[in-house]
Amino acid sequence: MSKELGEIGPSKYSIGGMVELVGVYYDGSLAMRVLAQSGEPRSRPTVCLSPDGPLECYPFVWLKSWAENEGIPMALVEAGIVELTGGSFDLGNDCLALHAKLLGDLDNDDEVKALRFLSKTKREQFDIEAMG
Repeated sequence: MSKELGEIGPSKYSIGGMVELVGVYYDGSLAMRVLAQSGEPRSRPTVCLSPDGPLECYPFVWLKSWAENEGIPMALVEAGIVELTGGSFDLGNDCLALHAKLLGDLDNDDEVKALRFLSKTKREQFDIEAMG
């Protein structure tokens, strides 16, 4: 299950490509990936912060801004796929996750609805497991 969000241009270490919502992490936060023109996965610009950081669910994501993902958050902004909220989370070792909101009319899309349901279900399961 995936949902195409649009194409991004090149960044420091990436030639760009098609961006998709591809699922959810174990805590219910959304996962995205960038695909090459051939359809081969190139990068995963999102990061799961649990158990160390704050949890987020649709329409928000945490974006990697370090290493091979340097410049991808701004490429996502320039493509109109996300809007940075100004929030961030320091993971240490020069790794800063940037908080962003997905843009576009995604609320009525069946694939996004399915991802939102999966996200909510995993989040509830994660909360129950965290309570012990």
